[in-house]
Amino acid sequence: MSNKCHALLMALFAGIVSAGPGVYGATLVVGTGGAYVTPCAAVAAAEPGDVIEVQGGSEFLDDVCVISKAGVTLRSSGSARARVGVSGAAGLGRGRAIWIVAARDITIEGFEFFGAGAKSPEAGAAIRVVSGDGLTVRNCLFRDSGHGIEVEDEPHAEVLIERCEFSGNGTGDGRGGNISIGRVARFTLRFSYSHDALGGALLRSGALENFVFQNRLTQEGGNGSPEVEFWNGGRAYLVGNILQRAVGSGGGAILLYRAADPAASTAGIYVVNNTFVNDAAERSGFLEFVAPTPVRTIVSNNIFAGPGTDGVSAEIRDGNLFGDPRFVDRAAFDYRLRADSAAINTGLVLDGAEGLGLVPEHHYVHPLCAGERRQVGVIDLGAYEYGADSGFVCGGSAGSAKAASGETGRKNFTESRENAVSDAMLALGSSAAAPGGSATLDLVFSSAGHEAAALQWTLNYDAAAISSVEISSGDAAMVGSKALDCVAGAGKSTCLLSGLNTSTISDGVVARVKLTLAPSLPAGTLDVTVTGTVGAVLLGDGIPVGGSGGTVTVLEAGLVAVSVSPLAASLTASGTQQFSAAVTGTANTAVTWSLSPQVGTISSAGLYTAPASISSAQTVTVKATSVADGTKSATAAVTLNPPVAVSVSPLTATLTASETRQFSATVTGTANTAVTWSLSPQVGTISAGGLYTAPGSISSAQTVTVKATSVADATKSATATVTLSPLASSSDIVAYWPMDEGSGSVTADLSGNGRHGAINGASWTTECKTGKALLFSSAAQYVNAGTFDVTGSAVTISAWVKANSFPANNDPRIISKATSIAEQDHYFMLGITG
Repeated sequence: MSNKCHALLMALFAGIVSAGPGVYGATLVVGTGGAYVTPCAAVAAAEPGDVIEVQGGSEFLDDVCVISKAGVTLRSSGSARARVGVSGAAGLGRGRAIWIVAARDITIEGFEFFGAGAKSPEAGAAIRVVSGDGLTVRNCLFRDSGHGIEVEDEPHAEVLIERCEFSGNGTGDGRGGNISIGRVARFTLRFSYSHDALGGALLRSGALENFVFQNRLTQEGGNGSPEVEFWNGGRAYLVGNILQRAVGSGGGAILLYRAADPAASTAGIYVVNNTFVNDAAERSGFLEFVAPTPVRTIVSNNIFAGPGTDGVSAEIRDGNLFGDPRFVDRAAFDYRLRADSAAINTGLVLDGAEGLGLVPEHHYVHPLCAGERRQVGVIDLGAYEYGADSGFVCGGSAGSAKAASGETGRKNFTESRENAVSDAMLALGSSAAAPGGSATLDLVFSSAGHEAAALQWTLNYDAAAISSVEISSGDAAMVGSKALDCVAGAGKSTCLLSGLNTSTISDGVVARVKLTLAPSLPAGTLDVTVTGTVGAVLLGDGIPVGGSGGTVTVLEAGLVAVSVSPLAASLTASGTQQFSAAVTGTANTAVTWSLSPQVGTISSAGLYTAPASISSAQTVTVKATSVADGTKSATAAVTLNPPVAVSVSPLTATLTASETRQFSATVTGTANTAVTWSLSPQVGTISAGGLYTAPGSISSAQTVTVKATSVADATKSATATVTLSPLASSSDIVAYWPMDEGSGSVTADLSGNGRHGAINGASWTTECKTGKALLFSSAAQYVNAGTFDVTGSAVTISAWVKANSFPANNDPRIISKATSIAEQDHYFMLGITG
């Protein structure tokens, strides 16, 4: 890191980003329905303080620019990241980065960056900071670049990175890496995942102050070393992290600290409650501290698993574990502790360092989340506390980079959402029971369009009135393959609904709460409240969720009451739901079942079957009536949903080697419109966003089926066909124009000879044999293929033509070639007979 290129870069890009007609604090929308086609077009028009909202899931190639207006925020909309990448090293331009930050207080969140010069002579970067202070980057993915983030020397800069993933960055020869921070004032990294660096480090920082809290820094399949390096000394706090060296990684220490000026007031290294794992065969070191004279050092409460030593003297370390700590699953990177681990209850109580407490308040939850670390007894060694509450928080933000370090940065980062307006809801139903009986209440989730991947809540009740509580998963939780984990306390139960998958939680019953009443309760009403509600989408962003409580009516002894479970269900055509009824206050517990309206059927045992065909969404009321007392009944609601349907566009495409085609999928009949893409046969590749790339070489013509499968209903899918043509590799082909682009004024020559055609007057149409084609309505509409010589040899011309009508007594001209208007004309006509 140096400033040698700083002045040059600023001179190169001065004036490129000019102020547009924006309004201070305005929102500039990029994508469908927005005023801007690319993020950089919006950057060029932005004024200080503007927000640039980029359509989530969209992709932008070679969209390179300088962000030079202070206070600008760039963020993706929705739950999917917008993708920004380059098609080759040349696409980076002279700045060697996709986005160059040259202003203060810039926020970037919700993007995927890729392909930024990993193989260029000088490693490129996805984001490069050349000036300004106060950069905040959150919820982003940086992959397959020279540097994920590179910050040049800027003495006053403060950088915050939270809930970001870095994967496969580096050049393979020691240059580049996942995160590269120059000489800045303050750097904070938390709740992030850096892995598989190619030759470089997972984290390399020269900041004056470093706050590295609760991250997963694991090489896994990478080969860079050291994994973490503080190359400029300074003050470094490494607390609550996972650090792993892979089998193929280089030698040296996992953590390297170099103090250029150990006498400086900021010098110091504090390594507390981390889990170090060395999976390399060689006996490399865990720690290496290089300084002319000793600096203040604390190395305590850590786990060092695998071969190697900690590399520091006994005087500056204590309370660490070397050897086998009994991880839950080391091969799967699950470094939580088993019950027989020697790391449990053996930690030291540490004083703070330079005003910062050294007791971790969170632990890392994969992927890109943080869980509250609750100490059970004496603090455990390593990054995880055994037996602690597994609740988590993935939502909200911790403010700007300037507010993120030190004690402020370690507060629960959902605090900023406490007063947020909520439209998603967790609502608890109501029920009734006699003293000593049981009442079942359904907890129903209403997403209001949010694609929640996890939920957390707390139920509060009168412990003296409730003798026992049972909480089980509801249908909506089981459909999404989510696990329910509840921890009971005095008069409350805190529950986490989550799963290590990409499924979202659909509307419906997420949990059933069975409350057994104390036997001596008087008649009345018991309140059960729902508090502490929070949700998270797949990428880790939090969503505000409201909570609505329910009631249990305590009946007089002998009074007949009916309750139904579940209280709500959601079904598609021919789906079934088993309902059960509980009757109290009588020995005759039989009920009769009925429907209103009479849509579908229900058996005498309460099994409801939806109709075989559902044309539109509707609700059916299921009613259970007591046989002993026909005036007593209870109801449940069934929501009938039309079938899920998937369509794909375009339906066909013709490609040659290494060409790409973007496919899109439309899903109806469900709020979850996500799809998974697959190929048959597995020829070429397709991204999660539907971008198909043909293989690098095609020896013979073949077809590949592109399939989009609904995430909500895996039985529903749609397909498109890609025809792979070897024509571009044939030396006999003079030119080949599929004319299937569908837009634009140029049709590409896929022969590899570069004879691209200029479209004059013709329009695009889909009324053709294979996808899209050009429509010609007169002789004035044509494609100019330029000049080339085919005289002296046989010429074969093939084309697909659809004629809407033919002129009388005139053969339509398909292709013409001439050296001038009057000489050597060659016409290829479509003959008409009859």
